[in-house]
Amino acid sequence: MAQKRTPFIAFMALAAAGCGITGPGPETDQRAESVDQTRRPPPQAIKGGVEATDYPEAVVINMRVNGYVVSSCSGSLIAPRVVLTAGHCVAGFDGFDIKAPYAGQTSTGVSAATYDWTDNGGSVNPYQHDVGIILLGDAIQIASYPKVSPTPVPYGTQAHNLGRVINGYVTPSSVYVGPLVSLQNGSGWGFSLDYASTQIIQPGDSGGPVMLPGSAPRTIVAVNSGVGGNFELLARTDLVYDFIQAKIAEGGGVPSDPPADPPSDPPADPPSDPPADPGSCSHDICAEGAPLVATCDPCVAQICATDSFCCQQGWDGQCTSEVASICGQSCGGSPPPSPPPPSDPCAGITYTGQCEPNGDVIWCENNQLKGIACASFGMGCGFNPQSGLYDCL
Repeated sequence: MAQKRTPFIAFMALAAAGCGITGPGPETDQRAESVDQTRRPPPQAIKGGVEATDYPEAVVINMRVNGYVVSSCSGSLIAPRVVLTAGHCVAGFDGFDIKAPYAGQTSTGVSAATYDWTDNGGSVNPYQHDVGIILLGDAIQIASYPKVSPTPVPYGTQAHNLGRVINGYVTPSSVYVGPLVSLQNGSGWGFSLDYASTQIIQPGDSGGPVMLPGSAPRTIVAVNSGVGGNFELLARTDLVYDFIQAKIAEGGGVPSDPPADPPSDPPADPPSDPPADPGSCSHDICAEGAPLVATCDPCVAQICATDSFCCQQGWDGQCTSEVASICGQSCGGSPPPSPPPPSDPCAGITYTGQCEPNGDVIWCENNQLKGIACASFGMGCGFNPQSGLYDCL
């Protein structure tokens, strides 16, 4: 069986540097650190954060075990009866008190689930998705609910963290939004299921949403997962998009816009224009605007089958980008050509790996070329005779 390279490098390198890949919550009693396992420190404030009064979707979560509140996290409404949070804010708990402070409503969780996360302890598992869902007993109604991006965002995209921690203390009923951070490829730190931010900030509280800037309805691309000495980990939600959508459906779905009130008096004369063709879209599929009807265009039908937001709430920039990613069409004309598949995706590099001239270690795994910048951990690339692999040493 092949040796597992990534956890050894990430955990040991960080331990050698005197820090750990840790989650900013849940807020629980802290245990002593060990060399082979990183721990979650007490929560820290979102640097430069301001109270998120314009985010009615933001929620604070108190988790229970056997009826007692034992921990706390943050999260976001994504439907009237559905809260998105971190997996380690769900696993191991049997009760959830939910408060949406800027919607003035509360509820309790009736069930909770993760995609594959199994631990609420201190370690960040690079092979599991730190994403959890809580289904509510009573609906929390707000004007619009954020959507979850079904596709990854380009590295370098700017986003906001939300969390309930300020000046090192977990607030009972407030949420704070931090300044924009740049989302980077978590694979560079050994966490391919996460985005990472190299800016030295604290993400606030576990489970808080990572949102693209803009007005409501906003777009969630990740949730706060873990924090190290000089970077943070943000669990990507696009990788578990189908799981999240299934839970939204299980919770009753997202309401559509209410129908307009009928006119008080019927028109005196029938309209001079013929009725609109149901097969004609109300605007170009490459332009943002009102939600489109799925039957107006085959591409619209494909997009709405995957991203119901586009036919229920609005045809936004995410919907126009899906013209290319889902339909294979280009809003500039002909669809972009697909590159021919490489005969050897790793160009001869094996799982044993090799050292690059710049000191990085690279290797081939599952037909994908992977690598770690050893210098980021104060280490260099070399051959490890114990594992038989090139590694950060």
